[in-house]
Amino acid sequence: MAGAANRLWRRVLTRLALAVAILGAGPYLWSPIYRFPPAQRFAGSQLWNPYAEAGGTWQRANLHAHGRAWLGLTNGQQPGEQVVQRYRDLGYDIPGVSNYHSIAARHGVATPALYEHGFNLGKSHQLALGARAVDWFDFPLFQGLSHQQYVINRLKRTSDLVALAHPGTRDAYTGDTLEHLTGYDLIEVINGPFVTDSVWDTALSSGHRVWALANDDTHDLEDPRRTAAAWTMIGASTTETADIVIALKAGRSYAVLRTGAIGAAYVAALDKVAVRDGTLSVSISSAPSTFTFIGHGGVVRKTVRDATSADYTFTEEDTYVRTVIASPQTRIYLNPVMRYEGALPSPTPEATIDVAGTWLLRGSMGLSCLLLALVYARRRRVVSRPGTQPVLVGAKRNTACDGSRAGFSRWRSSSRRARRSHNPQPPRLNRLAAARCWPGRTTADFFAICRPATTCSPSSRRFSRRSSRIVFRVGGWMPVNLRASAALSPRGRKQCFVWMASRSPIPLAAANRCSFPSWCSGVAWISAPAAFARIPTPRASRST
Repeated sequence: MAGAANRLWRRVLTRLALAVAILGAGPYLWSPIYRFPPAQRFAGSQLWNPYAEAGGTWQRANLHAHGRAWLGLTNGQQPGEQVVQRYRDLGYDIPGVSNYHSIAARHGVATPALYEHGFNLGKSHQLALGARAVDWFDFPLFQGLSHQQYVINRLKRTSDLVALAHPGTRDAYTGDTLEHLTGYDLIEVINGPFVTDSVWDTALSSGHRVWALANDDTHDLEDPRRTAAAWTMIGASTTETADIVIALKAGRSYAVLRTGAIGAAYVAALDKVAVRDGTLSVSISSAPSTFTFIGHGGVVRKTVRDATSADYTFTEEDTYVRTVIASPQTRIYLNPVMRYEGALPSPTPEATIDVAGTWLLRGSMGLSCLLLALVYARRRRVVSRPGTQPVLVGAKRNTACDGSRAGFSRWRSSSRRARRSHNPQPPRLNRLAAARCWPGRTTADFFAICRPATTCSPSSRRFSRRSSRIVFRVGGWMPVNLRASAALSPRGRKQCFVWMASRSPIPLAAANRCSFPSWCSGVAWISAPAAFARIPTPRASRST
């Protein structure tokens, strides 16, 4: 009974693993291959200042926090309503709840329409802002450049803005990746206490006009390192999702990292960002701070200390300049002022699908899956259809019961004839022969030698081991010494032998309940194989 239950569980787990493998491979089979436009620096005689048309008031926002969802599987400790109330108590105007693949605003939570997308091992996640529907497609294992681009393009169809979440976690988005990716609008430069602005500089230096976000990404409101640790100030007229999207898309926002007490939200606030005659002027309303101007490639262009305002004049080498303001309690990351030509800065060219490469990849992967399925089906037909063949029946059959070379030769010859005639029935040992070999005994230790009706192959050892486990279940049979079995193969013929040995003496009368598989073209039962002493044998098989 226990053996049957184990076989059932093994079958269920095998099929479950096969289903998971198919589902995991499916997205990779469908993903297109993209051609990415070459990197182009910002260029032109004009300077674009995203803060020039600041409208409304500065709204303090956190757009990345997790409440309890999916029966607690996503590790959110508090309900979404409690998350919203906690952030409002901390002075936030826009408390965002971004559960995994769930728009909390549709479940009665007072939060903008957004969610976090992604369930892959590499943590290549995205924030979908202004989401109209949840997109469940993802690549669960690894993600290449084309995979990440495909996910971004899918999210853009169902949401207004796409932000790359925590790019530094497990190197989800590296500099090499952000040099090419297109179609996203924002990047989470600050995720809780962690700052990843180097990859932002890589994207900006490659001509991608993307703006900065700062969020807590909290899963537990009791964690001080992840509560009010970072936030985004958004210049929007209201806290409605539509106004938030308009302001973020235009770049009227800046990211803030808390470096002091949790109540240090308004210690430093942006006062003005102006551009005139090629000179960038920044001022804040707070204690004297340090201004750092960073240009192309993340190079520091100028530093001004102990001041409430600072200026920087663009040079010909500057394609963009962004400002970092370090105050006693916070650190502010402004969006860049960049070069352009024309009415507005032109958007980054989109990646295009390589049609030929895509279908070549799909065809090759589909063919590989088909071949694997055929191999699996063939092995199941060969292995898991054992034909029940009574051993102790028939009186006039060749047998090798004496353990001699002659007896083994007789068995081998008969099995060859059976193989050539496509006769699946192997030579059998009958009761009279058993009595003649072991007079007066009712039990004995056995060797069983079975030659599969198939040629050897690089996988024959694994095949034989698996087959023997499946077939020899009655009487405690076990496979042994497959190397020795290969040594018994006829010279010049690549055929396999599988050895079995009883773990304990079994009744001769019960041997006919043992089953052999349909692929077995020859079976021999021998005892005390002294003639084969030169070959390592499993557990001394001796007659009792």
